[in-house]
Amino acid sequence: MEDGITPSSREDVPITYRFFRLFFRFLTNIWFREVDVVDNEQTDDRGVLFITWHPNGLIDPMVMTSRLNGKLTTLVQHSLFRIPFIGFFFRMAGVVALETTKKKDGPSNSVSKNDEILKQMAHEIANGGQVLMFPEENTHGLASVQKIRSGAARIMLQALQIANEMGRPEPRIIPVGLHYSDSSRFRERAAIVLERPMDLPKLPAQPEQE
Repeated sequence: MEDGITPSSREDVPITYRFFRLFFRFLTNIWFREVDVVDNEQTDDRGVLFITWHPNGLIDPMVMTSRLNGKLTTLVQHSLFRIPFIGFFFRMAGVVALETTKKKDGPSNSVSKNDEILKQMAHEIANGGQVLMFPEENTHGLASVQKIRSGAARIMLQALQIANEMGRPEPRIIPVGLHYSDSSRFRERAAIVLERPMDLPKLPAQPEQE
């Protein structure tokens, strides 16, 4: 299957984003001989948080952006933006950088910036948008899951609360299997497997403010 799960109504995206999505598709079509997308045919307009592991550095967000319909906002580590020209291309393609806590301006500023970014992503999802996040943050080729960060859970909790307050449909978390036959070799195969949305518990009751 060549397309993702997103409905045609999400194709109203900026022309700049469309251009860089086509550019990423062009690049990934050169690097891979085949890229398959397998999905569960969920096609409603609820917001989505895609979560997946991070086995192949820059290639991962490029493959996801190039193959999923609609506008996808991807969260990556700020270090990827230090590569010449990459930061510009990624920003134009809807990629957002999370700060690290080792910046010269101190960890408190980085944490504050990241909190604001996570809040923005929650609002985007609550309003029907799509966000991709790598919960491990660091790219690796290991077979086991590495340390999971709390960002994805924080985004989703806020998104659910915002959607509930706005009377909008509850957004979903969709796990993604991102697979490469050999991520380091030219003209290999890639597959994006969109799994069933996760069953989430009900939000805890919010205390009434006096």
